[in-house]
Amino acid sequence: MNGDNFRRFHCYNVKVNEILKKNETPLKKVYATFTHSKKKYITYAECKEFVKKVGVNVSDMQCGTIYAESMCTLIDTIRGRELLN
Repeated sequence: MNGDNFRRFHCYNVKVNEILKKNETPLKKVYATFTHSKKKYITYAECKEFVKKVGVNVSDMQCGTIYAESMCTLIDTIRGRELLN
C-alpha cells in the first residue's frame, strides 16, 4: 500500500474538502472525545473500539491497515539529517 499516493489522489481534492468542511463541527467533537491538552493522538486501540461502537463493518486487520495508512509519515531528524534538505 502507498498511503501517500492514496492521500494525494483520493483525499486531497475539492470534493473531500467540501465534505470535511460541512462536517467539521461533529468531526472535531469526535476527535475531542479521545484527546486533551496532554494527549493529541488517537491510539489504535481507541480507533478499533470506536469503529466497532459505531458499527463500521471492517475486520480488525482492515481497521489496522486503515489506521496505519491514516498516519502521517514521520521523518527521523536525528538519524536521517540528509532527509531534511
